[in-house]
Amino acid sequence: MLAVLINRSRHCLKRIDRERKYYEDIMSKINGVLMPGGATYFNQSHGYADAGHHLYDIAIKMNERGIYMPIWGTCLGYELLVYLSANATDLRTDCSSSAQALPLEFEKGYKESRLFAPASDEVVQIFSTYNVTANFHIFCFTKETFADHGLNNSWNVLSVNHDWNGAEFISTVEHVKYPFYGVQFHPEKVLYEFIPNRNITHTSQAVIGSQYFADFFVNEARKNRNNFANRTEEINELIYNYQPEYTGALGSAFVQQYLFEAHISTSTRTTGTASTAGAILTHCLLALITLFILDAWRRV
Repeated sequence: MLAVLINRSRHCLKRIDRERKYYEDIMSKINGVLMPGGATYFNQSHGYADAGHHLYDIAIKMNERGIYMPIWGTCLGYELLVYLSANATDLRTDCSSSAQALPLEFEKGYKESRLFAPASDEVVQIFSTYNVTANFHIFCFTKETFADHGLNNSWNVLSVNHDWNGAEFISTVEHVKYPFYGVQFHPEKVLYEFIPNRNITHTSQAVIGSQYFADFFVNEARKNRNNFANRTEEINELIYNYQPEYTGALGSAFVQQYLFEAHISTSTRTTGTASTAGAILTHCLLALITLFILDAWRRV
């Protein structure tokens, strides 16, 4: 989880399967959005992609009004950002990059990007030399797809990688205009996932690399001045109200998971189908819940 161990930042979570006003309200109070990775469908009604669409659209409108609202997308969250920028067209291709640790293959001009301009020579060397990124994905985007569909007008490609079969895929992007960032890999796994045989690097270099992304995004959130109406409202929203379960001991692929009772909306009650809003949020940030980064630096 990108913000868990960063000083002066806290986070709250919000469910999917809600009306737009729900997201407009919370977006007026928080300082940034993290769209998590995981496994779900983009074409699922009232699901992850619908919630993400609201957040993406609201964030664009806020930035256009001069309110700095950053978004970070990890793995599926990154794929969702590109999907939304392509007018909800799924342009992903198959990839074979599960349990694959890789260095970043930087693209020309990466050091002029917002994301990597602050990086020290040590951090750049770590990313470009060591197998420090944790890849767990079966879909990806290619530079050819970006070129063919005009996505280069929206996104700058900062790095690529190659999967187990040698196929090239885009691994890091940032939006041309807005403070939106996406990575195909999972920085949070290096810091929080200690499951055997998953090929996740936990060296000091890997920790420095993952912490760089965490620090960067929280610094982006610090540029936003939103607040909750009062201390009580803020406290009620924080994730500290929930307790994670230690599921790694039970053979899960995730060390800890937050388990929530399923919410069944009015529309799904008529069909007897449970809403996906009762999904699981893990330290890997499974896809069915969107996590909001709450910057608490003003109270330090």
